[in-house]
Amino acid sequence: QISKEIETASYFKFYELHNYLYKGKEIWNEAHKECRNLEKSLLLEKIDHFNGSGTVCVANNGYGIFSFLFAMVHPNLRIVATEQDPEKVAIAQHCTGLPSNISIYVTSELPEDLLFDYIITL
Repeated sequence: QISKEIETASYFKFYELHNYLYKGKEIWNEAHKECRNLEKSLLLEKIDHFNGSGTVCVANNGYGIFSFLFAMVHPNLRIVATEQDPEKVAIAQHCTGLPSNISIYVTSELPEDLLFDYIITL
């Protein structure tokens, strides 16, 4: 119970941003921008208050900030993140500390047999 109160999206966001620290200034800036946009749009709070189970698809994943935070706050969920840009997918897939409950795909390479309980489009 205590971990649910403490381990929020805001708690994990700085940890996640460190994944991009050594990937170049441009990528760091884009990841930081993704994080700021999540804060402005109140999506960080929505991550914390999500109350579902099963498999969640996160479409238009970008560099993965949202899906990583979602996976860390909800380790009981399976997160499948998709992104059209193969470069962003490669960067997200090779982040240190990639949560074990997340899979990241180029949108066009998403396996057809995957079923989702929820779809979140960013």
